[in-house]
Amino acid sequence: MTLSHVYARPLKENFRAGLCSGAFLFQLISILITIIAPLLIAYQSQGFWLKTSVYREQPLVGFKYRYLFLLRTDQHDSYFLWSSFTGLNSLESSHLRIPLIDSSEIDLNRDGKPDQLALKVGFPLNPDDAIHSVIWMLVFDYELQSHSRFQMQTLIN
Repeated sequence: MTLSHVYARPLKENFRAGLCSGAFLFQLISILITIIAPLLIAYQSQGFWLKTSVYREQPLVGFKYRYLFLLRTDQHDSYFLWSSFTGLNSLESSHLRIPLIDSSEIDLNRDGKPDQLALKVGFPLNPDDAIHSVIWMLVFDYELQSHSRFQMQTLIN
Protein backbone atom coordinates (compact mmCIF):
# COMPACT_ATOMS: atom_id res chain seq x y z
CA MET A 1 0.00 0.00 0.00
CA THR A 2 1.34 3.38 -1.08
CA LEU A 3 0.86 6.47 1.02
CA SER A 4 0.16 9.75 -0.73
CA HIS A 5 0.38 13.26 0.56
CA VAL A 6 -3.11 14.73 0.66
CA TYR A 7 -2.81 18.08 2.51
CA ALA A 8 -0.05 20.19 4.13
CA ARG A 9 -0.18 23.37 6.16
CA PRO A 10 3.06 25.29 6.98
CA LEU A 11 3.71 26.21 10.54
CA LYS A 12 4.45 29.91 10.87
CA GLU A 13 5.73 31.46 14.07
CA ASN A 14 6.38 35.17 14.65
CA PHE A 15 8.86 36.36 17.25
CA ARG A 16 8.53 39.95 18.39
CA ALA A 17 10.80 42.14 20.46
CA GLY A 18 10.13 45.46 22.10
CA LEU A 19 11.77 48.75 21.10
CA CYS A 20 14.04 48.69 24.14
CA SER A 21 15.48 45.24 23.59
CA GLY A 22 18.94 44.17 22.47
CA ALA A 23 17.59 42.50 19.33
CA PHE A 24 15.93 45.72 18.14
CA LEU A 25 19.08 47.74 18.89
CA PHE A 26 21.24 45.23 16.95
CA GLN A 27 18.88 45.37 13.97
CA LEU A 28 18.84 49.19 13.98
CA ILE A 29 22.65 49.45 14.15
CA SER A 30 23.01 46.87 11.35
CA ILE A 31 20.68 48.83 9.07
CA LEU A 32 22.45 52.13 9.80
CA ILE A 33 25.90 50.64 9.14
CA THR A 34 24.65 49.10 5.90
CA ILE A 35 23.40 52.48 4.67
CA ILE A 36 25.96 54.93 6.12
CA ALA A 37 29.24 52.99 5.70
CA PRO A 38 29.28 53.13 1.85
CA LEU A 39 28.45 56.84 1.96
CA LEU A 40 31.35 57.54 4.33
CA ILE A 41 33.75 55.50 2.20
CA ALA A 42 32.65 57.36 -0.94
CA TYR A 43 33.10 60.73 0.79
CA GLN A 44 36.57 59.92 2.14
CA SER A 45 37.88 58.57 -1.17
CA GLN A 46 36.34 61.41 -3.23
CA GLY A 47 34.23 58.95 -5.20
CA PHE A 48 34.20 55.35 -6.29
CA TRP A 49 36.69 54.14 -8.85
CA LEU A 50 38.10 57.44 -10.09
CA LYS A 51 40.21 57.11 -13.21
CA THR A 52 41.41 60.72 -13.21
CA SER A 53 40.85 63.64 -10.92
CA VAL A 54 41.85 67.28 -11.07
CA TYR A 55 42.14 69.66 -8.17
CA ARG A 56 43.82 72.99 -7.56
CA GLU A 57 45.86 73.97 -4.55
CA GLN A 58 48.18 76.84 -3.78
CA PRO A 59 51.44 75.27 -2.64
CA LEU A 60 53.37 76.43 0.38
CA VAL A 61 56.67 77.64 -1.06
CA GLY A 62 59.38 78.62 1.40
CA PHE A 63 62.78 80.09 0.67
CA LYS A 64 65.52 77.96 2.28
CA TYR A 65 68.10 80.82 2.32
CA ARG A 66 70.56 78.75 0.32
CA TYR A 67 72.14 80.38 -2.73
CA LEU A 68 74.77 80.05 -5.41
CA PHE A 69 75.98 83.07 -7.41
CA LEU A 70 78.41 82.86 -10.32
CA LEU A 71 79.58 86.09 -11.97
CA ARG A 72 81.36 85.64 -15.28
CA THR A 73 83.72 88.32 -16.48
CA ASP A 74 84.54 89.24 -20.06
CA GLN A 75 87.88 87.41 -19.83
CA HIS A 76 87.96 83.72 -20.78
CA ASP A 77 87.65 81.33 -17.75
CA SER A 78 87.51 84.21 -15.28
CA TYR A 79 84.65 84.27 -12.78
CA PHE A 80 83.66 85.15 -9.22
CA LEU A 81 81.66 82.78 -7.06
CA TRP A 82 79.89 82.71 -3.74
CA SER A 83 77.43 80.22 -2.26
CA SER A 84 75.87 79.36 1.06
CA PHE A 85 77.45 75.90 0.74
CA THR A 86 80.71 76.05 2.71
CA GLY A 87 82.23 73.07 0.91
CA LEU A 88 81.89 74.77 -2.46
CA ASN A 89 83.28 78.03 -1.09
CA SER A 90 86.37 76.26 0.24
CA LEU A 91 86.93 74.53 -3.12
CA GLU A 92 86.66 77.82 -5.02
CA SER A 93 88.53 80.05 -2.55
CA SER A 94 90.61 81.71 -5.29
CA HIS A 95 87.44 82.94 -7.06
CA LEU A 96 85.47 83.74 -3.90
CA ARG A 97 83.76 87.13 -3.48
CA ILE A 98 81.49 87.49 -0.47
CA PRO A 99 78.34 89.53 -1.23
CA LEU A 100 75.97 91.55 0.89
CA ILE A 101 72.55 89.83 0.69
CA ASP A 102 69.22 91.22 1.85
CA SER A 103 66.21 88.94 1.42
CA SER A 104 62.64 88.91 2.69
CA GLU A 105 59.47 86.96 1.93
CA ILE A 106 56.32 89.02 1.38
CA ASP A 107 52.76 87.79 1.99
CA LEU A 108 50.54 90.08 -0.10
CA ASN A 109 47.12 88.58 0.63
CA ARG A 110 47.84 87.67 4.28
CA ASP A 111 46.96 83.99 3.92
CA GLY A 112 50.07 82.78 5.75
CA LYS A 113 51.81 81.70 2.53
CA PRO A 114 54.57 83.93 1.12
CA ASP A 115 53.73 85.31 -2.32
CA GLN A 116 56.90 87.20 -3.26
CA LEU A 117 60.60 87.10 -2.51
CA ALA A 118 62.55 90.35 -2.36
CA LEU A 119 66.26 89.64 -2.87
CA LYS A 120 69.03 92.26 -3.09
CA VAL A 121 72.58 91.09 -3.72
CA GLY A 122 75.64 93.34 -3.84
CA PHE A 123 79.12 92.04 -4.74
CA PRO A 124 82.32 93.93 -3.95
CA LEU A 125 84.00 94.48 -7.32
CA ASN A 126 87.08 96.33 -8.47
CA PRO A 127 86.61 99.21 -10.92
CA ASP A 128 88.32 97.24 -13.67
CA ASP A 129 86.07 94.14 -13.24
CA ALA A 130 83.57 93.87 -16.09
CA ILE A 131 80.77 91.39 -15.43
CA HIS A 132 79.54 89.64 -18.58
CA SER A 133 76.82 87.41 -17.10
CA VAL A 134 75.34 86.34 -13.77
CA ILE A 135 74.15 82.82 -12.96
CA TRP A 136 72.22 82.41 -9.73
CA MET A 137 70.53 79.45 -8.10
CA LEU A 138 68.14 79.57 -5.16
CA VAL A 139 66.81 76.64 -3.11
CA PHE A 140 63.11 76.54 -2.24
CA ASP A 141 60.96 74.14 -0.22
CA TYR A 142 57.71 73.18 -2.00
CA GLU A 143 54.80 71.54 -0.16
CA LEU A 144 51.26 70.41 -0.99
CA GLN A 145 48.98 69.66 1.94
CA SER A 146 45.28 69.22 1.16
CA HIS A 147 44.65 66.24 -1.19
CA SER A 148 48.10 64.70 -1.40
CA ARG A 149 50.95 65.07 1.05
CA PHE A 150 53.92 66.14 -1.05
CA GLN A 151 57.13 67.92 -0.08
CA MET A 152 60.29 68.54 -2.05
CA GLN A 153 63.17 70.94 -2.38
CA THR A 154 63.68 72.58 -5.73
CA LEU A 155 66.46 74.62 -7.29
CA ILE A 156 65.53 77.71 -9.30
CA ASN A 157 67.93 79.18 -11.81
